[in-house]
Amino acid sequence: MAGFPWVAAASAPPTPAVRSRLLRCGIRCPYDLFNQAFAYYDTGEPGHVNIPAYFICDAACWATYSLPGHTVGAVGDGEDSYFNETYGGEASDPSEVPAHFVKADTLEELAEKLGIDAAGLAAEIATFNENAAKGVDPVYHRGEKHLDINTTGVMAGSRTDLANPVLAPLATGPFYGAVYVPGTCGTAGGLTINENAQVVNVNGEPIEHLYAVGNCSSGVSGGTYVHGGISLGSGAVMSWVAVNHVLAAKA
Repeated sequence: MAGFPWVAAASAPPTPAVRSRLLRCGIRCPYDLFNQAFAYYDTGEPGHVNIPAYFICDAACWATYSLPGHTVGAVGDGEDSYFNETYGGEASDPSEVPAHFVKADTLEELAEKLGIDAAGLAAEIATFNENAAKGVDPVYHRGEKHLDINTTGVMAGSRTDLANPVLAPLATGPFYGAVYVPGTCGTAGGLTINENAQVVNVNGEPIEHLYAVGNCSSGVSGGTYVHGGISLGSGAVMSWVAVNHVLAAKA
């Protein structure tokens, strides 16, 4: 998919993500942790108060950052930069809005199209904008660490209107919005294997002729997340191990 990946991470554009109860939620985290936030269940409501959440941006963001199905062309600090090679590409027609986005001239109209409370959205955005204009985020502390500046900050490119390149007020229409819902792009578990990539039973004994590698096997990082593509390395290595184990058994 062209444009910015549909995940929430430290390198996300400097816009707020708003949860279903109209309180801004933090997206300065790996997307596996962001996804876990959807599991929160409020027994007082009751319900999953973070499902759905909403991505909201203004015209300045739309013109600066590549998003799913929307590419602005070159991004970051040069054509040969990592960010441009990863998120850049041939520019989309800026007037074309992908089906998973909605577009509105005002925040009130955007709230109506997304089916959320207009007054609640306006209040949350007003607080966000006031702090963003000062370059601070007292709730989630975005823009305080080098990781933020060297990801989102670099992707801000030529924008000189920001007190902090990681924070941008939502001030210029039209506005764009989309729905965040939980999803999965991999596994953090699977069949238990031994050092030969053999699948083992509940007693830890290898099951004859059965091997597993990559995401279908128990992950090398356990229940945590290290980095995108982490299972590729273990999958390649354990595939090599499995093949050599099979060949040795036939020798």
